[in-house]
Amino acid sequence: MLRAANLLLHSDSVRSNIARFEKWLQGTKMLHRLRDIQHDLDQKGVLEADADDENLLVAMTLRDCTVFVRFPEDPQRDEWDIEARIGDLDLKSKGKEQYWKSVESSLIKEGWYEGTEKQEDAQPLTCSLFR
Repeated sequence: MLRAANLLLHSDSVRSNIARFEKWLQGTKMLHRLRDIQHDLDQKGVLEADADDENLLVAMTLRDCTVFVRFPEDPQRDEWDIEARIGDLDLKSKGKEQYWKSVESSLIKEGWYEGTEKQEDAQPLTCSLFR
């Protein structure tokens, strides 16, 4: 989480903001809630899901949303003073089903879910949302 905070906030950011953001990432329920709702709405996965099911469209909307994070001006404030909002919640259209399936197939085939992607593309498996 510290690595993500450093990447997102850059070296020119106030160092205390990086630590605050790390604590916020560890403590927020927002990302876990998004993951849980996505799973509840689409338990089969996009490769097997019914494109006519509105729950799939909502799940795909939540997989492609944006989380906006705002830091208060005072870096001495508590880390829970960080504000986060979810945006870009336009309902996905059924017409994107083939695109979603293509992307999902590539992610599976290339090993991104299992941590077996090409060595030059490898990422640390440190996601707190990993099951």
